[in-house]
Amino acid sequence: MKNKPPIIHLVKSSVSGSQNPLSPDGSSSSLQQRLDNMSMKENQLELAAEVAGFGLWSLDLSTNVFCINNAIRELFEFPENTEINIELFTDKVHPEDLPAVKQAMHRMLEGERKTSIEYRIILSDGSIRWIHSRGGLYSYVGESSSCLTGASADITKRKLNEQAAARKLRFEALLSEISASFARFMLPSDVDDQIERALGRIMDYFGGDQCALIAVDLEKRKTNISHAFFGEGLERVPPDTDLVSLFPWAFNNVLEGRCYCFADLDELPPEADVDRRSWMSMKVKSGLHVPLRVEDKVPYLIIVESHTRSISWSQETLNRLQILGEVFTNAIYKKRVEEELRKSYAEIAKLKDKLEVEADYLRAEVRAFRSHDEIVGQSEPLKRALALVEQVAPTSSTVLVFGETGTGKELIANAIHNNSPRQEKLMVKVNCASLPPSLIETELFGREKGAYTGALTSQMGRFELANGSTLFLDEISELSLELQSKLLRVLQEGEFERVGSPRTIKVNVRVIAATNRNLHEEVRKGKFREDLYYRLNVFPIVVPPLRERMEDIPMLVWEFVREFNEKMGRRINKIGKREMALLQTHSWPGNIRELRNVIEHAVIVSSGNELKVRLPENISEGPSSNMTLEEMEKRYIEDILKRTGWRIKGDGGAAHIIGMNPSTLYSRMKKLGISSQHENEGM
Repeated sequence: MKNKPPIIHLVKSSVSGSQNPLSPDGSSSSLQQRLDNMSMKENQLELAAEVAGFGLWSLDLSTNVFCINNAIRELFEFPENTEINIELFTDKVHPEDLPAVKQAMHRMLEGERKTSIEYRIILSDGSIRWIHSRGGLYSYVGESSSCLTGASADITKRKLNEQAAARKLRFEALLSEISASFARFMLPSDVDDQIERALGRIMDYFGGDQCALIAVDLEKRKTNISHAFFGEGLERVPPDTDLVSLFPWAFNNVLEGRCYCFADLDELPPEADVDRRSWMSMKVKSGLHVPLRVEDKVPYLIIVESHTRSISWSQETLNRLQILGEVFTNAIYKKRVEEELRKSYAEIAKLKDKLEVEADYLRAEVRAFRSHDEIVGQSEPLKRALALVEQVAPTSSTVLVFGETGTGKELIANAIHNNSPRQEKLMVKVNCASLPPSLIETELFGREKGAYTGALTSQMGRFELANGSTLFLDEISELSLELQSKLLRVLQEGEFERVGSPRTIKVNVRVIAATNRNLHEEVRKGKFREDLYYRLNVFPIVVPPLRERMEDIPMLVWEFVREFNEKMGRRINKIGKREMALLQTHSWPGNIRELRNVIEHAVIVSSGNELKVRLPENISEGPSSNMTLEEMEKRYIEDILKRTGWRIKGDGGAAHIIGMNPSTLYSRMKKLGISSQHENEGM
């Protein structure tokens, strides 16, 4: 294209001495009539354009002079009675948008009839106005020159709305990304760096120069800069700076939990004079301060400040920053808890035999974390028990599980915990019959260093360990009356003291207790506190014995066969009808535990791929319906002892078959009045 005229757009207000652009018919009266008609139509079109908010313009490419209507003159703030040329127009266009405007003009000169562009102009007061222009190249009949003709409109409001929406989306994306980064697992040592990186991103988003998270102690009127991100070249404020003295008005706002911000220091009220001087000395021009409320306290304050420019803050931004602040505070609290746990684990690691066993226990509990799905069976009695589990699991109510030895009371407790809001934490378990009375109090409530002879270190009790989780107390009837009283206090008030310590510890623990005894009868005998019984018996669940759910035996048998096949490397895949019938007709006084032991023995002795079962002898008859749980337990232990020739310890011994620690079995035998006169013969 040759010698293109400069690019521009807008118009001269009148065109003097120009001829009719349409072809004349040679008649002066006809010409005048046509001119009058054209003038009327032009007035109508201009009126329509003004009503629609459009400005009309035409650029004569031979003179580079614009012809404009009044709407254009007002839109661009062109002076009255002044010829509008290309220089006046280019002076109005924002320097950053001028190249794009020139490119659009070139496209029109090359013949593009519907060129469209959005750009900014700078008004006389320095403010910005967004313009949308649309036009093209046109030539008039009988004229040698061409012009660029089009319309322009003010789209500032729309652009501002679009920019606000885009900023909101960017801010929401920022909040989402930061929240997601904290939701992912991180080590406690990573939390501080993660928070400071997030503060840097917030600072960049707002265009500030520093962003900080400030720890606040409202009672002591103290603050501490816990985390901060400063712009390049900006001097860091010492963390222990006395911000309360420097900013008393700001601190009073924090006391009230009020967010506050200022785009300029002149916006601050007279009572903030001390604060204004402090900010001036720090060269702060604009600031945003958002207290982070947790329950009824304000433990932290997040601030964004600018040293270089004025920033306007929206109320919506303040509210959303509070949400992000909660992410920070939760991460800090989690870090503190994890650090305390790490210190506790380090202390436990230094203890000797007993505490090493406890640490092993906790690790084993994590590995053995089981779910509701491990309860095998579809019998109606089991379904009724599991229906009760589903009902009570989402609550925090205390549960008392009744059932004979070996029925799976611990599995029921696991199912309740694993379907509760506390499922993310470890369920802590204590067998009240497995420890001597002298140790059970320490096991439950912990001890302080020097509480008694040999207490060389402090020890965390199971109630502390289970804080926020579930504590399963198996064989609850074995607790002494003194410990029953302490347990009642924890259940009622949620507090206790360690052995040897006057300091009260508060916990939030859900208790699930289990027993194979008739507690109501124990209360009548004076062996169990009546008030504790009613406090525990909020939601009783009875686990049915195996003899009441015979239809579940095939499923249980195959489950145990699969388990022992995997453990022993066997390939048993067949069970004869006779074998299964024998298993289903047996009374199983030892319940599922006894069935499991029988299947384990059968897997060991079976030589091929078919299971060969040998049922326990002398215990085929079911227990009398008139027998108490204690009498049934005594009979069961005596039968097992007879089977093993009164051998208690070792593989195949009574303790192994029953699934009980030998020392615990001795204790149970003594309590049930079972003579141990034959034990030396079988050991």
